[in-house]
Amino acid sequence: MSNPEPSYRKRSRKNRPGSERVISFWMYVPVVVSLVVGLTLSIAAYVAVWQDETTEMKNSFKQTSAERISMIRTCMETNLQFLDYIKAFYNGSELITREEFKLFVDFGIANLRSFQTVGWAPRVLASEREAFESESGIPGFEIYYTPEQGQRAAAPDKAAYYPIWYIEPYTQGASRYLGYDLSTRSAHVQKLMDHARDNDIIVATNWVRLSLETQERYGITFFQPIYEVPGFLLTTVEQRRENFKGYIFGIYRIKDIVDMALDVINRQMAESASDINITVSNYSNYLSTEVTYDFKSGEFSDREVPSELTQEEVTQEMLEQSTRPPLVHVTEGFPRYECNLEFSGRRWTVVCEADDEYVQRHLTWHAGGVLVLGLLVTVLVTAYCISNIGYTARTEHLVKQRTTDLERANDELEAGIFERKRAKEAVEKLNRELEEKNRELESMIYATSHDFRAPLLNIKGFGQELKDACAVLQAELNSDRKTETLTPKLSALLEKGIPEAVQFIQASVNKMDKLLGGILRISRLGKATLSIEPLDMNRMLSQITRSMEFQIKEAGVNLEVGNLPKCLGDENQINQVFSNLLDNALKYVAPERASLIQISGSLDANGRAVYCVKDNGIGIKADQQDLIFDMFHRLDPDKLIGEGLGLTMARRIITRHNGRIWVESHYGAGSEFWVMLPGLEEEAGS
Repeated sequence: MSNPEPSYRKRSRKNRPGSERVISFWMYVPVVVSLVVGLTLSIAAYVAVWQDETTEMKNSFKQTSAERISMIRTCMETNLQFLDYIKAFYNGSELITREEFKLFVDFGIANLRSFQTVGWAPRVLASEREAFESESGIPGFEIYYTPEQGQRAAAPDKAAYYPIWYIEPYTQGASRYLGYDLSTRSAHVQKLMDHARDNDIIVATNWVRLSLETQERYGITFFQPIYEVPGFLLTTVEQRRENFKGYIFGIYRIKDIVDMALDVINRQMAESASDINITVSNYSNYLSTEVTYDFKSGEFSDREVPSELTQEEVTQEMLEQSTRPPLVHVTEGFPRYECNLEFSGRRWTVVCEADDEYVQRHLTWHAGGVLVLGLLVTVLVTAYCISNIGYTARTEHLVKQRTTDLERANDELEAGIFERKRAKEAVEKLNRELEEKNRELESMIYATSHDFRAPLLNIKGFGQELKDACAVLQAELNSDRKTETLTPKLSALLEKGIPEAVQFIQASVNKMDKLLGGILRISRLGKATLSIEPLDMNRMLSQITRSMEFQIKEAGVNLEVGNLPKCLGDENQINQVFSNLLDNALKYVAPERASLIQISGSLDANGRAVYCVKDNGIGIKADQQDLIFDMFHRLDPDKLIGEGLGLTMARRIITRHNGRIWVESHYGAGSEFWVMLPGLEEEAGS
């Protein structure tokens, strides 16, 4: 709670002359007017110039982004035109040899660096398969498929196959794909290929990782159908299927398409493309994975996108989209310009984003210069008005200064009184704390005297018994009776009476020694220096459970430890608290049912860490729950060993940590010991 404001401060403000304030206000009206008007005009001019520059920058960004996206579209269309050239090449030739295919395709690959692979996959009917494989002229050639990653097997029987027959560039890595049946990639790809054949259009797959690249790159595969006669002469699906010859397929590298387009931009424009970053992604509302290429970093990234469509619905959506006219959707803005492009039914999202360098290059110093100039004029006019106030203002200032000095002297006088009052309150607070410590000490003395009384009475009683035994022994030794009658009495004293008394005396002394040791440990807790640090409670409980693994197994207890939040505390002392709580839970298990101990934790609304050690043991009676934290108190002192100091020390430790410990228990059902400690969020807030 904040302290109330001293009365002398309120009075010092209340007693200031009001007439002088009225005079000062009218004297400074010209100054205020000139200052307000000057600032208003300066800021208005600054905003106007800044808006003009910002508008020009946004228009420039819009135009530049549109040019970059247009170039990406042009480069993609140029790559697709090459597939049309290959189709025209096939339409103009009855038979194209491998060398002719290589000669024609190599020209395009050399000029279009985005190509990874271009190939020809003819249609081979089931009746033609054996002859096709035997007459291939390639040792070991067969039509195959890959049932699993890295495996190769002969293609299963089917009506038609589409094996890769030509592939360029023909490298050692690419040669192993000769004979691979493209229609076995997936049912999804098979439907795309059939759709291209039936409609005489180019179709494309989703973005996929390329297998022939040394680095992780993504690409897209296009399928171009080829017929025995030019496609425009075939007007029905039946005619296209009857005259179908095979597929030209091209695999393009996404990165090279974007890089090639931006290289052209850099050569045509004076501005650098590096100050506008471009990302290209294949996002569509029916895909489960979105892949994005970042031009500035040159890297790909992918993320899972939830989709409610089945695989068949996804395929149908892609087929319908491939037959619709291309859609171009633009979302304009700054510093982000987004455009959706469509190629062969695939939608690409191209995003242009301006970085800080772009903004700095387009915003000049003009707006700042106008603001500085306006402020300078305002300062000069204001200074001129102030200089004309004259002698009256200086006199008023002197009077106010003297008044302020007098008020300050009064404030200092009453401040001393206020500080003495606060010192008195501090002394009273310390006295209350001392009284509390005295009550705690009295409680300790009472518990000590009460628990020391029993062993002292034992020592006194058995000491007297030992004294009496010694007197009997002495009397018997001094008597004149015969040895035959003397021996049994002496034997009884020496074998039973005296050893029993000594044993009880030693037990009482040992008990007093333990009590004194416990008192000493409790007194040391108040003197030990705390090393407060963030504690990983999950690691601490793991160490505690490992150290007590034997007791846990011996008691047959099922221990469950949840995810515990971190807290602030002294590691050794907090370890001692939780070790004691777990040890108590193991001691007081209920033999009639399977034992379960659960340790959990969470953060409360104030950021404090709250932990709970819960068991299904014998529980604690209601009248005992306030006594278990007292010194030397034990629930069942006759059956269980211990000093009755564990919970007393636990409460002392938690109190020193500005925390709290309490118990909630139902007799016969189990107990819950709760511990509250400062959390890490509480430390950050303080």
